[in-house]
Amino acid sequence: MIIALTFLGARYLSADHFGVFALIMSAASSVATLSGVGVGVVNNTTASRHYDDDPNFVSAVFTGILLVCLILSLAFALTFLPLIDVLDSGFSATVLLCILFVVSGLMTVASASEGLAYGIRRTGTMLIISLIVLLIAPVASVWFMITWGLNGAIAALVLFRSLQSGMLFAALTLSTRIRITPIRAWQDRVRLSHVFLGTSLPLAGAAVLAAPVTTFAMFLLQQQVGAEQVGAFALAYQVFLMLVFPPGAMGHFLVSQLAAKGANSKAILRRMLVYFTGYGMLGWGLMSGITFIIPLITQTVVVDFALMATFGAAVLFYTISIGFNNYWSSIGRARMVFIGQIGWAAPILLVTFFGATTYGALALVVGFVVGAMAQLSIHITFFLLKKET
Repeated sequence: MIIALTFLGARYLSADHFGVFALIMSAASSVATLSGVGVGVVNNTTASRHYDDDPNFVSAVFTGILLVCLILSLAFALTFLPLIDVLDSGFSATVLLCILFVVSGLMTVASASEGLAYGIRRTGTMLIISLIVLLIAPVASVWFMITWGLNGAIAALVLFRSLQSGMLFAALTLSTRIRITPIRAWQDRVRLSHVFLGTSLPLAGAAVLAAPVTTFAMFLLQQQVGAEQVGAFALAYQVFLMLVFPPGAMGHFLVSQLAAKGANSKAILRRMLVYFTGYGMLGWGLMSGITFIIPLITQTVVVDFALMATFGAAVLFYTISIGFNNYWSSIGRARMVFIGQIGWAAPILLVTFFGATTYGALALVVGFVVGAMAQLSIHITFFLLKKET
């Protein structure tokens, strides 16, 4: 649906309004990533290990972490508000704050619910809900955008997130032994603190260097070369996200396998890397080929072959890194995910800052490739060092 919203926005909005819409989506995603503090992985690993024996503890973790995340969503929405408020969006600061908080909060609920669903093997439920959302949201989004322009695009985004989050949350709390239990969460606060410090906090650090870095780089791009180049990058970036989504989604499933009792984590990782490398090569080819499809979708946003083909290299390296991220999280070394993200984030900001004026959106894409290569190199080096010791 995010891909659909992006392409629909590129088709039905003006270039400037599409750039604004892309920045608002990215900012909301950044708030959700920052406030999510690894909520999906935490619920996934906790449910994989404890749901059969102690569902009350799983409920306590689900409740406690989710409440923390929603509070953080409001705090980070306030932090991002000044950046969004300077855009010529036509929205007041109050409305922009509500958009950021509501969308990011719904994303956090969805992430928590999805992690829980993977941990208790309810992927079929997610599939059914996704199909229902895909039957409703795209048609409604087209009507919203044609009728109300940028306002309709924002309404479509809120509708999609509401359906996605609300339906899965309701399905899990009504059909499983998971409940919202704030009292039990408070009683288990000592155990929850260990989960938070061991997994949530390192993943939160990694999150600080994920979507927010991309958003900040997009703002650098906008300041140096304008909103049209932001739109070009945003369109290519959504294709990138579409291609890395399958291994990312599979990663949640693999975390549940890696964290299961008696699992041979290194053997699972080796198989995972073989599959992810093959998929990454396929993704590189697809990313390049989609260049020729984009003009059929929109004539407003121009994306050239060099931009897409370069971004394809990032698909390969980033996909392989997903395997290592899952492995480190499952064995209680989530801090390695944070270290890898440092290697990924620094090149993106540096290359964009120094190259955007000359190369436009291509500079940000090159930063992505260099960052993904650095991230993967860090993972491989630390894995080999761990193996030796």
